[in-house]
Amino acid sequence: VLQDAGRSLRVKEILAKILAKKLFVFRRKDGSVSNDPKKMRASVNTVCNKNPRFVRIALGTYAIAKECLNGATIDELNEEDSNAAANNNNNNNIMSSPYALVLREALESGLMTEEEYASAVQEAQRYDSKSP
Repeated sequence: VLQDAGRSLRVKEILAKILAKKLFVFRRKDGSVSNDPKKMRASVNTVCNKNPRFVRIALGTYAIAKECLNGATIDELNEEDSNAAANNNNNNNIMSSPYALVLREALESGLMTEEEYASAVQEAQRYDSKSP
């Protein structure tokens, strides 16, 4: 979402774009879907805080870290994530898109289970295949 925007975004803007594009499924550990806007926003905030690829510009505002923009292309970062995921779980079919970064970070931070991650990856792949 940040890569597409090309600028820093507030957490509520990031969440709105994620929901609009149906990139992320906000599920609880028991498998039920969360519809609570506060919890969904907290999930986005947690991922942004914990991910070294994002930098906090101001309270609640994040951008892509300079090292990620200068040191490697988004395709290289996706390839690293794909390789790490393949080593951890050979059953997951990893997509190569910017959304893989967000999904992988959500998995690593404990916001998603392996099953939820696989489901979200498939959903994002379906979305990508329908996009022009």
